Amino acid sequence: MYTVIETPRLIIREFTPNEEHLLVAMGRDERITRYVTPRTDEEIKSLFQQILAGYKTLSRFGRWAIIDKACGEFIGTCMLMAAREGLTGTEIGYNLHYNYWGQGLATETVNALVAYGFETGLAEICAITDGENKASQRVLQKTGFTTNETVLMFGKYIPLYIIKKGDH
Repeated sequence: MYTVIETPRLIIREFTPNEEHLLVAMGRDERITRYVTPRTDEEIKSLFQQILAGYKTLSRFGRWAIIDKACGEFIGTCMLMAAREGLTGTEIGYNLHYNYWGQGLATETVNALVAYGFETGLAEICAITDGENKASQRVLQKTGFTTNETVLMFGKYIPLYIIKKGDH
């Protein structure tokens, strides 16, 4: 297990092979998956294996576990990796367990990921979020992301957020 980033309240680290069930449980909670593409348990398990394999090939970027430093509990996932098809550059993403919403932890996560990305040489980071996910949009805006365009993803136009080095 490799710790990627530490913040005052969080540890952002690689998943361990025995944590697949954590991702599956999050994927079953409709409150958490409301604004993302739904996946079956089998699809989540396959994604988890890809995440673990990626640690060997993606070097400084990937998809990671977010751990509450105070209690050691898994509270969500985040990523900083090559943008998905239809986008360019490096994409940031985050997904917190429902019990941890509204505590500023998503903002803390995004701030840490952006700082890490720029420290490792990135010039720009992008993010997408469902147009109805106002909480996620606020997180991106609070952390310095701006949007002035939409992209066609998942069968609809959604806001594309960008932050450039120097804007954070």
